[in-house]
Amino acid sequence: MATGFRILLRAACALTFLVLPAPAGAQDAIARYDELLARWDDGGLARLAAEPGPAGMKELAAAAAAFLRFDPTAPALAAVAVEAASEETRSRAEWLRDTVASWHALLGGFFPQPVSSRVRLLLPASHREWGKLAAPFCAEIVDPVLELFQVAADGPVVEAVFLENLDQLAVVSRVPVARLERSGTVGMTLFGRVFLLSPASFPEGYAWHVVLGHEAVHHALRRRVPGRLPHFYEEGIASLLEEWGRTGKLKELLPLEKALLQLADDKGLLLDRAVLDAPYWQIEGGLQARLAFVQARLAAALLLQKAQVESLRQLLDGLADGTPFDELQRTLTGVSPDAFFARVKARWRSAASRENLLTLQYDSGPDYLPEKARKAADEAASLVTLGDLLWGRGRIAAALAVYMRLPPELQVTPDVSWRICRLLVDLGRTAEARTRIRGPLELFPSDSRVLYAAALVARAAGDAELAGRLARDAWLVNPFSKETADAIMTPRPWQGDETWVK
Repeated sequence: MATGFRILLRAACALTFLVLPAPAGAQDAIARYDELLARWDDGGLARLAAEPGPAGMKELAAAAAAFLRFDPTAPALAAVAVEAASEETRSRAEWLRDTVASWHALLGGFFPQPVSSRVRLLLPASHREWGKLAAPFCAEIVDPVLELFQVAADGPVVEAVFLENLDQLAVVSRVPVARLERSGTVGMTLFGRVFLLSPASFPEGYAWHVVLGHEAVHHALRRRVPGRLPHFYEEGIASLLEEWGRTGKLKELLPLEKALLQLADDKGLLLDRAVLDAPYWQIEGGLQARLAFVQARLAAALLLQKAQVESLRQLLDGLADGTPFDELQRTLTGVSPDAFFARVKARWRSAASRENLLTLQYDSGPDYLPEKARKAADEAASLVTLGDLLWGRGRIAAALAVYMRLPPELQVTPDVSWRICRLLVDLGRTAEARTRIRGPLELFPSDSRVLYAAALVARAAGDAELAGRLARDAWLVNPFSKETADAIMTPRPWQGDETWVK
């Protein structure tokens, strides 16, 4: 997701362009302030506050340093900075005052939850108990990323803040709610803090642990090489390594992501470099935002294709030493930036696959469905309703027969597959359920409904270890669901799912 420099600081700089040019000495001090704030360099800002500069710079730099240090005195210092501001520093001082005030007002009632010596969570009151359970998982996700990127162990603590809704994310990011919603944005890294939506924000939860891994990479990059990596490649590296903490591996293309590339190629949806180099919250449509991350990940994988971890360290070391990115790109790939990007575009198309394309279209809504499939989707909604009515009346065999009349590509979507597999288990057709659940698990590995249904199937098949692992994964994605919480927390023998709510 977009970093703080590209969202909040850009807004501040835009305000600055509206005022008269500052004298040369003031310009130098302001440029240094901008750079230090963009780099989250609280120490540099503290030193700037002790040096001569334009009126108000001392107070502004001191307030910004306190802001970056999570210091509770930041709001008062920011207010003082506005009072002391000169014409040259006023727009920045007012922006900082408003930002600090809104952050502190929102987060003032949140509770800290230690995770490790390098990570802590900040949680709303309703999430305190969940935070205690989630903390070990968060440590496993973030700490290995910091180690991989060789972020100094004595550096600032990574604070991961879980927000209750999009309105709160809009407050901290200054991005309109409608923009966040249209792009499907659920996390951002802003001035040393990682912000994520709570999994309670969505009825079925979401893969927040993957997003936390993604944002941890952004955080590490901002600590190691602030502002030196083009946005497109930063997003690609974050996407490539977002599961590193949990798996120790780079993320490969998922089957539905290959289908997404095919859809994009068919419909002319592949995003150009200008769009990919801008913050992804600006993208219109969640499907296109998903596509942006896939395109960026493939580019990063090509950039680092030779001994990827070593190539990553070579890239980071070079950027940290001041070597321009284009020069490092040529060293890593052996070709010019333009020639390399031509390879990237070819890779986007060669990775595309028509397999699972119709399932992707069914799951993504009607916008990109062929006409025939659109009619089938309309009929499917009626069939699902009929099946649910039969199920509710205890006629489970008849309900299953109705669900099985749906198109095969629709039967493997999360909304349908859990119904089919659950009823197969209830009817004692466990072997068939095991076969049926494999497709949905491969296509939707982070959907809580699929994971929970798979846990039911594994338990019915007598595989308690697999059932426990799947139930844990379902709980991770959707921890505030009674069903997933019961599955992981209740030690009693499995007795079916009498509490499942359709």
